[in-house]
Amino acid sequence: MADEFARYMKLQRKIDKCLQEIKTEGDPRQQNVAYVKLGVKIAIYVLHGITMLSLVLMYRSTPLLMLPPEWFSPFNKIVAIPTGEPGGIGIGCWIVVCNTVVYRAIRLSPLLNR
Repeated sequence: MADEFARYMKLQRKIDKCLQEIKTEGDPRQQNVAYVKLGVKIAIYVLHGITMLSLVLMYRSTPLLMLPPEWFSPFNKIVAIPTGEPGGIGIGCWIVVCNTVVYRAIRLSPLLNR
């Protein structure tokens, strides 16, 4: 019984030492993965911002969609920002509406949260 216990403890110490080495070597790898994920996420946000800014600058003088002005009668000026044409839907309103719809869809749908 004593021989088995000594051999078991020796083997257990080797296993513990190997596990400790794996933990210390795994940490830098996990940090590198976290840095890459963070870098990709920041790059996507920057690309999204640049895309939105370029769309607003390119289409600021033309309406994206023309509808009858009666449909937006009290809000004609707000909906037409930055074009100012009555009945025209500007890029600013379009982006706000699209972002709101996507945000609500993600927030309300349990399938998209996974």
